[in-house]
Amino acid sequence: PKMKYSVASSLLLSLFVLLSLLMQIYSRPQGSIHTSTAEHPLSFSQLIFGAKLNEGSMSISSMLQNVESESHLLLKGTHRMDYGIFKGESSLRTLPESITELPQLSADNKVLHVLLLLLQQRLDQAHEIVLGVTIDNLEKAEYAATHPGETSWSADHPLSTVDDILHCIIHRFEGENTSVEGGGRATGYDNAKYWLAGGDKQLEFMENHDLWLFLRDYVTMNHNRFGCLNLVALDVNEDCTSRERKYLIIASGGKKRYVNVNPKMWDEFRFIDLCALRYASATGQDLLHKFEEELNIVWDKEWSCLIDELQLVQLQFLFRLAMEKALSSG
Repeated sequence: PKMKYSVASSLLLSLFVLLSLLMQIYSRPQGSIHTSTAEHPLSFSQLIFGAKLNEGSMSISSMLQNVESESHLLLKGTHRMDYGIFKGESSLRTLPESITELPQLSADNKVLHVLLLLLQQRLDQAHEIVLGVTIDNLEKAEYAATHPGETSWSADHPLSTVDDILHCIIHRFEGENTSVEGGGRATGYDNAKYWLAGGDKQLEFMENHDLWLFLRDYVTMNHNRFGCLNLVALDVNEDCTSRERKYLIIASGGKKRYVNVNPKMWDEFRFIDLCALRYASATGQDLLHKFEEELNIVWDKEWSCLIDELQLVQLQFLFRLAMEKALSSG
């Protein structure tokens, strides 16, 4: 009898737990954010513009899964930018009020803001946020952009190392399209390298950042897959000592200069070149052969999936840093 009572009690307890779970599911408000992406896949708008970051309504890991699902259009190809702000009208003016009025889009977490706009393929808006443009300073920003050298905008909005990295990534996704930023006529890839090297700061070496250390370790631990891409600077001299890699990039005033990547470090300059080949290979053989000759790299079609994986991993790492900051600041 005791055994039968124990079994009956267990069954009743299990039934009670099941009923409780069902009641929670059916009583949940429509449109609420679930912590399980498998249970209820999230759209981009639900991911952030409906998420209450500081209430624990969604874990960072589940958001990173959504970054992967939402990034396929961004990674699919390169994206042309309009640069409306340099023509006198900020692209932020075209954002829906449902986006611009949210507290998450404050200057306190620029990285999160930029990454979310990138996921929605809003490169122009992400680009302006990097430069310090906000909903509150549009007129000043538009004037500064159309009157170069006449304002103190650059001095008032200095770019950090993270800003330079975001700036680089945005232009990398711009790709082979010609940029008109600052009156120049360089490609997105050219501008990506320019900002990777600090822009007007004209750094001699690629700056250290946790992102580069993470990517270096990621490809090193998966050397059997990524070793073919040669993305860690392991070049050696004749005496077998390590040497830095050198790249010729555009500089201010239409000039060019060399920048270096330290030995045993992630080589983002080469990664930009590989991204150029990856998207050129999907565009046509003429552009691919042109880039192969210019970059002195022979493209392997098997590399496309590897490049896309690394682009996604890069975004996810930056997204995690931004999310951790957003959650901790709450």
